[in-house]
Amino acid sequence: QNIETNKKLEVKKDEKKVIKEVKKEQIKPKIEKQKPIVVKKEVKKTPTHSKPSIDAASLYAKCSGCHGVKGEKKAMGKTEVIAKWDAKKIEDALKGYKTNKRNVYKLGTIMNAQTKNLSDEEIKALAKYISKF
Repeated sequence: QNIETNKKLEVKKDEKKVIKEVKKEQIKPKIEKQKPIVVKKEVKKTPTHSKPSIDAASLYAKCSGCHGVKGEKKAMGKTEVIAKWDAKKIEDALKGYKTNKRNVYKLGTIMNAQTKNLSDEEIKALAKYISKF
């Protein structure tokens, strides 16, 4: 009977050992080495120097009352027809009026009021626009 009891105890010990090992396996998940997942993010580069485009046609709308829709009129019945001018001549004239250094046909004050708030880029765009009439 002692031998049988010892055998039963040994079997129970073995069972407990197996159960313990199984529980450890259940608690400790197997960690497989995996390659890291790389997520590539597409980045669109925007030019840092980009500026909103200048709408020269809208700028010219203020001019058209005196100079005509296509620069075909003599402003106040006095000036040259600007539709025949090249971009450089127009740009120089507008900059001259803006800085009060130009006063052709005694229209300097009126033209200064029209040009004083224009940037150099707007003047350049406007001159290019008018030169294509």
